[in-house]
Amino acid sequence: PLDPTTQTRLGAMATNPKHAVLHLTLALTLEPERLDARYHRARTNARLGRFTAAVADAARVLDRLPLDSSTRFLRADALVRLSRPADALPDLDLLVASSRWSWEAFELRAVCHQALGQPAEAAADRAGATAVLDRASPLALNNRAWWLVTGPPNLRDPARAAELIRRAVAARPDAAEFANTLGVVQYRLARYVEAVATLEKSLAAGGGQSDAFDLYVLAMCRHRLGDPAGAKDRFDRAVRWSDATVGLPADQVHELRQFRAEAEGVLRTPPGPAAVPPPTPPAGGRPAGWSPEPT
Repeated sequence: PLDPTTQTRLGAMATNPKHAVLHLTLALTLEPERLDARYHRARTNARLGRFTAAVADAARVLDRLPLDSSTRFLRADALVRLSRPADALPDLDLLVASSRWSWEAFELRAVCHQALGQPAEAAADRAGATAVLDRASPLALNNRAWWLVTGPPNLRDPARAAELIRRAVAARPDAAEFANTLGVVQYRLARYVEAVATLEKSLAAGGGQSDAFDLYVLAMCRHRLGDPAGAKDRFDRAVRWSDATVGLPADQVHELRQFRAEAEGVLRTPPGPAAVPPPTPPAGGRPAGWSPEPT
């Protein structure tokens, strides 16, 4: 129990982020300069919304490893979420020069410039992101579309996500995970009938490996279409699958918890279309809806 390497590995592998933080904190208590534990704790705290703690751990890593682009992007992302865009800009300026991070860095820097009242600079960064996007793989397009419809509501842009996922599906029409993303995009755009057809296709193609990612959204679609019984059936199936499935990566566990909470909220409302339109990005362009990991 007092081996910092084992505690670090347990923290990195834990599906419950709160348990992960406990393991990683113990590792750092035993070995304060252990950078891998500090990086994993920064990531986990960011997932938990503890962005101040994430920034502090990321800064400690960057003091020792200033060229670590993963940690630098993580810190920039956390600073933006703390409404500190000016503090995030120096990190993003360094990251833009890196081809591995240029897409995400351009997107996030555009958000910073927009928040700072610099629309011309924001537009230039969005153009830079688009130029990189034109060379992106189908998987990268899917991943970016996913974050644009599953990130925090004020950071979503389902219209932009629709453009990206259409390109991904055109390149790989049989990819079940792409169909799931497309279905979520269609739900966010209030195209519920299309979303049901897409998500049923994704559910069938998934072979039981990712059912809840389709079922929670299908439940919301059915509810919006005035079918509360069908919505409850899909929701209950999603819960059973989630409870019975072990060994999912921490990111997927976190996403499923978010979908469940969202679906519970939707199913508590009167059946039928939402009373308010889907979230839209702020004027001047969409926020990135980024992930703390590169696509």
